[in-house]
Amino acid sequence: MTDLINKFKTDNIQRSETASEIVKELGEENALNLAECILAELGEQHKVVWATYTQESLSSCVGRTLDEDDMNECQDCLDNFNPTEYL
Repeated sequence: MTDLINKFKTDNIQRSETASEIVKELGEENALNLAECILAELGEQHKVVWATYTQESLSSCVGRTLDEDDMNECQDCLDNFNPTEYL
């Protein structure tokens, strides 16, 4: 894992691919937990505003299992959201 973290820090061109390798190494659940912890830490430092939505949490809110198309629709909404409109 240390090798992947060092690769992520030093290889700016392949950073996305390295992140995928980290997810594979950790597994999806651990990778999500790591991402949430990192974002929470940055949030406490007032460096980022964020919210995390998992397929499971959104399915619970909606009352049905969401499929890939549902998740893509949710992601599109988030990608097009501009929080500065509310400031």
